[in-house]
Amino acid sequence: MRGKKSIGVLMQEIELNLGKHCIETAIKRLHNTLLSDYFRKRKGDVKTEEKLAMLQNALKAYDFPFLRSVHRELAGKSDARIVLAGDGEEIPSISIDGRIIDTEQLITQCKKAERIEKGVADEDKK
Repeated sequence: MRGKKSIGVLMQEIELNLGKHCIETAIKRLHNTLLSDYFRKRKGDVKTEEKLAMLQNALKAYDFPFLRSVHRELAGKSDARIVLAGDGEEIPSISIDGRIIDTEQLITQCKKAERIEKGVADEDKK
């Protein structure tokens, strides 16, 4: 896990191990582990908060059945290098062995409808 500066925003990267589990299970387990550690420490940690926000955004937005069906590496039992990247504010990107997946494919139909209501989809087209 490392950070990259991008236009004044600290981008977090989280590497996922999909050797035994699919991407959804890996994200849920990591989210639960970080959350437990966060409350056990009883002290605010900005990096952990950003990672938790990124994982929560992924859990809410990604269409996991679609991801697993289209990208076999995300279905588990894979030694591919899987990395989530984001700032905790937006839906994180996923890369497989350095290749970034098209984010529009990742978003659930529910999340797409929500973005259209807010006018985000129109802004993306500009």
